[in-house]
Amino acid sequence: MKVTIGLPVYNTRPFLADALRSIFAQTHRDWELVAIDDGSNDGSIDILESVDDPRVRVIRDEKRLGLPARLNQMVNVAKGEYFVRMDSDDMLHPERIERQLAFFSENSSVDLLGTGSFAIDVGNVPVGARGLTPRVMTPRFIIDKGPIHHPTIMGKLSWFKANRYDETYHRGQDRELFCRVYKHTTFAHIPQPLYLYRDVGTVTLAKYVAVCQAQRKLLCRYGREMAGLAGAISLATKTTLKELIYRFCFLTHTEQFVIKRRNNPLTQFQRADFDRIMKRIAATPVPGLDENTEGKYPCLLAS
Repeated sequence: MKVTIGLPVYNTRPFLADALRSIFAQTHRDWELVAIDDGSNDGSIDILESVDDPRVRVIRDEKRLGLPARLNQMVNVAKGEYFVRMDSDDMLHPERIERQLAFFSENSSVDLLGTGSFAIDVGNVPVGARGLTPRVMTPRFIIDKGPIHHPTIMGKLSWFKANRYDETYHRGQDRELFCRVYKHTTFAHIPQPLYLYRDVGTVTLAKYVAVCQAQRKLLCRYGREMAGLAGAISLATKTTLKELIYRFCFLTHTEQFVIKRRNNPLTQFQRADFDRIMKRIAATPVPGLDENTEGKYPCLLAS
C-alpha cells in the first residue's frame, strides 16, 4: 500500500460524488481511501457507504470532533507509506498522486510536499489558479503565507505519526503545525495546479474571521521567533486589516470579487488542461456509487 488518502467529511453532500470520482480517476492506483464522517447530517454518509471497493474504508461514529482530531485519527489507521490530504468539497487532478510520488522518489529528504491549485466555484467553473511560482521556505514566509496549501499536502506517514495536529486549533491547525516543526522539517512545493480547490461560493465571514483570529494567535506564539518583533507586529496588523476589509465586503455583498482576486487568471493552456481534467473525472465510474443508487448521486460535472 503506497498511499493513504485521508478524506474528512462534514456536510458536503452536493460535492462529495465528484470528490470521490477524482480519487478513482487517479493514474496511480495503489492507494487506500480512509473517509471519516465527522457527524454529517445532510446524507453525506449515504454517499460514502454506497461505494463498493476494497480500497475504501468508511469510518463513522456520529460525533462532531473537528478537522484536526479527524486528521490525527486518519493517520492512526493509515496503512500507506505516504499520507495524502484532500477536502471533501474539492477534487484531485488525475495525476496529482503520481506526480507527487515522482517528486518524492527524486527528493528523498523532503518531508512534506504541496502543489498549486485551480480555483473553482460551486458550479465547478474555474475562476483562476494559485501557487504557481516557486517558494522560498523562510521562517517568515512559513508563518505569513504557509509553506504548503494544506489540502494539497502529501507527506511521509512516519512524519505525520511523529508530528500530530494540535486539536485545540479548530482553524489554522495546519499553520500551527508548520510553525511548530519548521526547524526539523523539509518542505517542498510543485508549482503546478494539481488540485481543484472550491474557493468561491463556500467561504463565510465566520470562517474567515476565525482564520484571522487563529493567525494572530500563532503570531503571538511563534511570531517573534520566526519574523522578529517588528515583523510579527507588521503581520498582525496586516491580518487585522484584511479581516476588516472582508467584514466590509461581506456587509456589501462583494466578497466573491475579493476572493476571486486571490487567484491568477488562467492562461489558454491552463484552461485547456482544466477542461481535460474535468472530462476525465466526469467519465470515471465509482463502483457502487453509480450502479447501486439509480442515479441518486449524479456527477455535477455532467450537468
